[in-house]
Amino acid sequence: MNYTDVKSPEWSNEEQSLITCQVKFESFDDYLPFTASPDDDTEWGPQIFEECQAGEWGDIADYIEPAIDHVSETGAQKRALLREAGEIIFPLTLAVKHGMATKEEIASLDAWEKYSVLVSRVNPGDNWPLKPE
Repeated sequence: MNYTDVKSPEWSNEEQSLITCQVKFESFDDYLPFTASPDDDTEWGPQIFEECQAGEWGDIADYIEPAIDHVSETGAQKRALLREAGEIIFPLTLAVKHGMATKEEIASLDAWEKYSVLVSRVNPGDNWPLKPE
């Protein structure tokens, strides 16, 4: 595949082994995002990487580490913990509903339900509640 232009090269990682850029391929109307690598399987990947390194397409912008998204991290952790709690709560709830629960199971259900409420209320930066024993 032939390309006619490369713009906006920037390092994609701290090791400077990948360059993200916009490439204008002859067969497409618009520039396409592309990550060039010296180890790319395509014939143009290593070539674009070398040309960018040589400055043929302008200066390569420094790598900027992505900001940590604490909101997304918290949401993912919250979903995982709530899923785990639900897997424990469900059979305990059935045991209680059908009068088959032991005193320990009733106490465990109460503790896990309270835990799941506390988990659902965690905000980014908060401490996570301890799991029931």
